[in-house]
Amino acid sequence: MYEDFFIWLKPNLNLLFEDSQVQQELTVKLNEIDEAIKWEAGPGQSKEYFLAFSPGYNADKLSITKAIISEAPELNDWEFLPAKPRKSWTTRTVYLPTQNGEIELNFDKWKYSLTSFNKGEFYDVNLTPDVLPELITNEEIERAGYFLVQSEIGQLMFLEFVDRVNIVFEPKTNLIEIDHLYDQLSDLTV
Repeated sequence: MYEDFFIWLKPNLNLLFEDSQVQQELTVKLNEIDEAIKWEAGPGQSKEYFLAFSPGYNADKLSITKAIISEAPELNDWEFLPAKPRKSWTTRTVYLPTQNGEIELNFDKWKYSLTSFNKGEFYDVNLTPDVLPELITNEEIERAGYFLVQSEIGQLMFLEFVDRVNIVFEPKTNLIEIDHLYDQLSDLTV
């Protein structure tokens, strides 16, 4: 089903990081499959590079991205993923576009708690932010929270096990530092 896609992709993979025309063409080819599917490439975990086909926040599109990688060729330098992998942070600092311009947001001291549903089938992640910039809206904080959780645990785990991300401004007891989220969810969902 995706044979023509990979016939085009295979000779273009080594150009992906530097050739904007190849990047645009990859986007067009994925839009032909489904407009919701995006892509991301970077240093791989098991191979030198990865190419992820992202379903965004739409779990229904995960079956499409899994079908795409099921037909991917085996290559020495590239691994293909059905969703964006978790980020390898050195510091959890991002520059967030807001209605008041771009602001710097650091997640290093954010904390969380989990709420389990359906006997551990899925979870809400309740985030408690550290100090926030003054000119950030609640909607922007919520968007940043979704980005943080997906970045910490990877898109696949996010789509399979997270129902909602809630921003909780009133600190609760038993909050956990954000860098433990992946390990805790991994232990709970095995």
